Amino acid sequence: MPALTVRPKIFRALRPHLLFALLLLFVVFFIYASALATSFFADDFNFLEPAARLDVPQYLVHYFDPRVQVLWYRPLQGIQILIEWWLFGANPVGYHVVQILIHFINCVWLWALVARVSKKPLLGFLAALFYATFPVYALAVNWINITDPMMTIFYLAAMWFWLNYLERATTRVAPPRDYYLALIMFMLALLFKQMALTLPAILFLLDVLLVASTRAHTLPQMIRAWLRRYFAFGVVIIIFFGAQSIARSTATFAGVFGYAVGSHIVSILAQYVALLVFPWGYFPATDTQIVDQIPEFIPAAQIAWLFLALAIYFWLVVKTRSRALVFVGLAAFITLAPVLPFPFIELRYLYLPALGSAILLAALFDLARQKFARATKFLAPLAFALLVLGASAAVADANAGIAEIARQRRVPFRDITRAHPTFPDDTRLYFIDPVAPITELTGLFTLRYGRGVTIESDAREVADLRAHRAAYVYYFDSTGKPIEIAVEQNIAARVSPALPAELNAPIRLDGLEIAQTTLARDEMLVVLLYWRARGRIEKDYTVFVHLVDAQGKQIAGRDSPPRNGDAPTREWKLNALVVDPILISIPRAAAPGAYRVEIGMYYLPTLERLQFFDAQGQLIADHLTLEPIVVK
Repeated sequence: MPALTVRPKIFRALRPHLLFALLLLFVVFFIYASALATSFFADDFNFLEPAARLDVPQYLVHYFDPRVQVLWYRPLQGIQILIEWWLFGANPVGYHVVQILIHFINCVWLWALVARVSKKPLLGFLAALFYATFPVYALAVNWINITDPMMTIFYLAAMWFWLNYLERATTRVAPPRDYYLALIMFMLALLFKQMALTLPAILFLLDVLLVASTRAHTLPQMIRAWLRRYFAFGVVIIIFFGAQSIARSTATFAGVFGYAVGSHIVSILAQYVALLVFPWGYFPATDTQIVDQIPEFIPAAQIAWLFLALAIYFWLVVKTRSRALVFVGLAAFITLAPVLPFPFIELRYLYLPALGSAILLAALFDLARQKFARATKFLAPLAFALLVLGASAAVADANAGIAEIARQRRVPFRDITRAHPTFPDDTRLYFIDPVAPITELTGLFTLRYGRGVTIESDAREVADLRAHRAAYVYYFDSTGKPIEIAVEQNIAARVSPALPAELNAPIRLDGLEIAQTTLARDEMLVVLLYWRARGRIEKDYTVFVHLVDAQGKQIAGRDSPPRNGDAPTREWKLNALVVDPILISIPRAAAPGAYRVEIGMYYLPTLERLQFFDAQGQLIADHLTLEPIVVK
């Protein structure tokens, strides 16, 4: 009989929290409901395409072996996407539901942590509610490939277990269970995103500022205790850095994205802090629409508010001597620090640092509630309702922007799928200067046609047009419409002299491909040239590709630097492949008959042509010849 009375008491004790949790769940889904109508977008396809194309063993190698990882070394993100692919396939709704639920879990974690440290459950709920209404980081929830929310689950879980450990800390040699759980959470967070490297610093701040488990010890004793306590975390970091350094993607931080320490950090920090101080408003739909200068992105009024808010914060720290306030401020800065060297702003990076904003706003609101109880009793629900409605409108606006960008990028995909309900197995689709990112097109076509269709572009790889059962080359007209060329599989045209061929500059023509050798007038002759730098190139050379008749008269051609000027020879990297697509329209006045293509390079200021030479080093000619080209 006593047991029967205990359960209702427990239920009555938990009921208010359950009701608040349901309210929070409603708020989160209300704000992000518009995401459910959003399809896959941009980098989503970088993760969906391997899940759709690779077998499970290949997929695991693709994500866990850092030597083959060309994106970031985040293997658990790959596991998450694979599980979602098994569950939802090509239906984006399921992925968005998962992303929103992950965000809700983080709101609950924030609620629990703040309530625990402050011993005020209402303060924790207010922090979670404020955090849920921030549209500043909405892209992290709207975009299914963003891993910050999943990383944050384990980040906050590690903080919870670390508090358990610190509260029970003893001088025992073997750390208790909570220590290992915190360490495991750290490793899981790290395998979702590198930003989790900041976690040990946050745990140290918890130790020193909030729990102060070693405050009574002498300095040497504290140092020894800290070394023992954080040694395992250091080992994990060293191992992770070893794996990360092997990954080919590591170089892109500096080489592609400009990740470096410089004076720009001050500007970037000021913008991020301004956004954290006031995280509401309408923001660009994608991070690529954001510029990196304060006057262009952050309004002057918000900069003024930034300085006022910082002044209030530091005044409160000095006046109250609150360790919790110091912790929140330092934690926000530490979690921002890894992204400050980027010379641009990405709002999704604020997903973790914005937790601090939510805590401070909740504390200010709670203080106002205590001082102005009667007014806040009526105004608070209205204020939060307005915040929720405003956040929902801002998120919906961002999702509408994403949907429009995605629609524009899908134009070539739609045109091609309408013309081809199916493709033969082992079909190659090769895009020249695509109007949409090739990774996006790859994902779209893979989800639509399956593994039997492979997609490439001139920006990445050799076409290998005749290594497949069927192949199509696509270029785009001035309106962005894809123009299709069915590859002629059996051709009689030959290159003389044979390839690869060296030039009397440190340049080699590895090979070439031609889509068709039999063409009608007004059709496009497509030639793909594969160049490679064999050393440092001192000059910028011009490529010529001329269509000439039997008498040697040029009837069409193109003279331009490689890739229409986008790849000047002086900028070529040693041994890196340069795919140079050449498009030549067959003149309407061209007489039917046999023609040839002459290919070479020259130095524009003097018009002096480079010479090709054979394997013995003997000069052969100042051009290559590809023939016959037949005009019908």
